Amino acid sequence: MPSELPRAPVWFSMCVGLVDGRLLTCNPVCHRVTQKLYNQFDAWAIDPNSNPLHPNLRKAVFCAAIRHDTLRAISVLKREWFTTKSVDGKRIIYSALGAVRVPYLVRTELLPFLAQSSPPAPAWKSVPPADMPIFANSMAANRHARRSLWEYIKTDFDGLCKKLGIPLMIEWFVEASISDFNDLSDVKDMEEFFATRDTRAFERTLKNAIDKTTMRAMYKQRDAAKLKEWLVENGYAKE
Repeated sequence: MPSELPRAPVWFSMCVGLVDGRLLTCNPVCHRVTQKLYNQFDAWAIDPNSNPLHPNLRKAVFCAAIRHDTLRAISVLKREWFTTKSVDGKRIIYSALGAVRVPYLVRTELLPFLAQSSPPAPAWKSVPPADMPIFANSMAANRHARRSLWEYIKTDFDGLCKKLGIPLMIEWFVEASISDFNDLSDVKDMEEFFATRDTRAFERTLKNAIDKTTMRAMYKQRDAAKLKEWLVENGYAKE
């Protein structure tokens, strides 16, 4: 019998790190784990050089901070967004910021960050046009931010289009922003809003997004009651 166990290959350690990071991000159910992640964020925010974050745990740590101390986390992450040298740093920060669950902070902190143009706004307060669909997609995936994003689009659609510039960017932004709704009333709202706009640059994408929302809404209408009944019976939800 060997005196020591063989070492795992490098690729295995990398995979474990990736899986662990994703599990921690998707399943923040343990208070002790969330607190540990926030403590890492706190130490990193105070002195990032002495307390670096594991690359695969950045999103989990950032999301834990967003849940634990939202306003401070937004401020720290915006600073990191502007100064990061990591190839995927900005994308990870967009994903974490998109997880903000406080509609007021979405309206006051995130939407101006998305919509302001630089200049006149400082560069650190303005998402570049090429990144707007990425950030919008993160917010649209969050039920706490999705509605605020859509309401802002209806209020300042022309301004957003002006910042986005080229038709392709407008197409990507519209698709990212409206494809995650799941109610027929939202479909009606979209159709009424875009009926008065020039949609030639993204007509097919808009139709696909509305079709996806319609299909999702019909599935919800058909299955929601039965699904809730099963969840309640098996202890996964309350009446």
